[in-house]
Amino acid sequence: MRRGELAVVAALAAVALVAALLVPTYPNYDTCFHLVWGRELMHGMKPDFKAYAAPTEHPLFLALCALVGLVGTDGERLIVLVCVLSLVALVWATFRVGDACFGLWPALAGAVFVGSSFAFLLYAARAYVDVPFLALVLWAAALEARAPRRGLAVMATLAVAGLLRPEAWVLAGAYWLWCGWRRFDLLALAAAAPLAWCLVDLWVTGVEVQHGPLLASVGVMRTDAAPANATAIALARTLSARVQGVLAGRVRAPAVELPAVNETGKQAIPPAVAISGAALRSSDVGGASITRGEYVSGQTAVSAYVREFGGAKVGRSQLMSVENDISLLSSDSGATAMLAGVRGALHPSAAALKQLIRRQYAQPNSVRLDSVEIVRQRTLKLTGGHGYEVVAHLTTLFGQFDAAWIFVSSGRLFGTLHVTSSPGSSLAEADLQRMSLTLAKRMHRTCLHLTPAA
Repeated sequence: MRRGELAVVAALAAVALVAALLVPTYPNYDTCFHLVWGRELMHGMKPDFKAYAAPTEHPLFLALCALVGLVGTDGERLIVLVCVLSLVALVWATFRVGDACFGLWPALAGAVFVGSSFAFLLYAARAYVDVPFLALVLWAAALEARAPRRGLAVMATLAVAGLLRPEAWVLAGAYWLWCGWRRFDLLALAAAAPLAWCLVDLWVTGVEVQHGPLLASVGVMRTDAAPANATAIALARTLSARVQGVLAGRVRAPAVELPAVNETGKQAIPPAVAISGAALRSSDVGGASITRGEYVSGQTAVSAYVREFGGAKVGRSQLMSVENDISLLSSDSGATAMLAGVRGALHPSAAALKQLIRRQYAQPNSVRLDSVEIVRQRTLKLTGGHGYEVVAHLTTLFGQFDAAWIFVSSGRLFGTLHVTSSPGSSLAEADLQRMSLTLAKRMHRTCLHLTPAA
């Protein structure tokens, strides 16, 4: 190691630390899921890998997110910091590989190209799992470049990388063959990552049975101390035999008579649990009367509660309408994914945001918007939840007014708040903040009384 190399790396790490703390970023969609799954693990629950639009889980990243989740809501910033420091490790590893293979100046050029790459900087700032994965792979290459066929140290590094992304399994297998197929110690390490990944899937999701185009999942949750996997495997065998009988034509009658499904969309249905307490009340919006309050069904929600209010004055804001919708999802990760999807879709610099507002507002109201000006767009730090706010100034033939869309995630609840001001008036930031905080607190209190099976 050259003199001064550690000093340069330490300086880069210090710069990365300062940038990660000062630049406001947030984890990407997949990492948000892993943070929620990690929180579920730390609360003694199995992660919900089958949640709607859930990404592929990465076992080591899941464990890391569970650890950073111990600091609470600051876990988002901490996982970003880990990935930013991983970028420093990746740059360092690139230099070591280049120095061993090509010399000093090519190594410096490669390190500069990697460290200044917009793609790598973005991936680090948004806490993608790819950055620590690539850092481990490049460090394995650096160890091998210094001492060919080093063996255990390189394979151990690839095994750890294999718990982040499965591409490392192929590299580990190729390295085992490179070192010699009689190295059964290396073979055991190469097989450790895929085996651990499969065991995590088996523990969390149960057993999947597939016959041609048919795919069925068997998941078991026991209330006693007996292991669930043995029961799941026994049920999977029974299911497999029945599927084979159906495909062969031997089984034609259903095992039980199932109730008919009648999904009417807008028809009010009895709620699975009472979540009306999470919605805003008349006292929260200046005493406005509730014009509609009912339970409605949804595609991904267990139940939802919708309230609409007539115009009223709240603080310094004269309101024309308030709409509040609360949905109970099947898991915390589902609610977090919805909020992450909103933040990703409503990017501040995207011109599509104004087009979306024009389309979403004008269609149901049959009013053409002459102009749309984004007043404020930001992430909200709320007690007991997370939020995102978009405030726009709209101009129509009938005058100008403000419209705000506020999205809140708290546990398994996801809430939306749509507020419009009366023509000629605006929405005060303090008034919107007060309504957002009230909504988040109500949702959080309601979540405390929800059972896991609700």
